Amino acid sequence: MIFIIDTNILISALIKDSTTRKIIVELDWDFCYPEKAFHEVRKYKNLVLEK
Repeated sequence: MIFIIDTNILISALIKDSTTRKIIVELDWDFCYPEKAFHEVRKYKNLVLEK
């Protein structure tokens, strides 16, 4: 099964230890996100690393 992840969901999962993070990390599903999301994550990289 392939899931498309919204940028806000992706960043939220990176910042906070949540159920969403567990789903992304632990399940053997395929997750995709738009290339623009990758640039957004890089934009907020310092915030993500800080949290």
